[in-house]
Amino acid sequence: MKTIYLTAVLGLFSFSLYSQYPTLSGNNTFTGVQTFNENTYIATHKSIYMGDKNDSGKRVRFAHSGGDSYIDYGGRLYFRPSGNTSTSIHMDQYGNLSLGMSSFSQNKLRLTVNGKIVTNEIEVKTNVWADFVFDPAYELPSLKDVKMHIEENRHLPGIPSESEVLQNGINLSEMTAKLLQKVEELTLYVIDQHENAEKQQSLIDHLNKRINELESK
Repeated sequence: MKTIYLTAVLGLFSFSLYSQYPTLSGNNTFTGVQTFNENTYIATHKSIYMGDKNDSGKRVRFAHSGGDSYIDYGGRLYFRPSGNTSTSIHMDQYGNLSLGMSSFSQNKLRLTVNGKIVTNEIEVKTNVWADFVFDPAYELPSLKDVKMHIEENRHLPGIPSESEVLQNGINLSEMTAKLLQKVEELTLYVIDQHENAEKQQSLIDHLNKRINELESK
């Protein structure tokens, strides 16, 4: 009698477990997991898959190995508020990241941001700088030529026009170097003007001295 009673209890317990936590398989079936307090969690020894486990292009895999955690995905990965694609975070299969974009950039840029960026520091790597202006072999454009270029084109030589910038934007590294080039050229113009002014002042002082000597006779 005890054996029959124990078998019946185990059977009811098993039925109760499968009723509360069913195992489902096949299309259009779902398994829900509910936690009852903040200390409950889901733990797995291996990976958690969403999508087709056997097709790396059609799944998301959450995994942890050693001290590192991973999210492996196929195609494109989206983070967005429900139904709101204009404030999404997108990552494509090449690791290119878009923030606040409704679609991916077609130029395969590493990072695309639609909006303002606030940061304490930006470091730009470049292989171009403008100190060649101070090379003795550098041919400094004459101010006359610069004036003619401005009158004809309405922008400085070597600097893109307003229409070009509005259409194509600017390369921050290249533009910084171009602007520095203009500052260095301007510095050379100022030095040249200062030297000419000193020569003229010396000549004026000499003439004044001669005039005073002649008047004193």
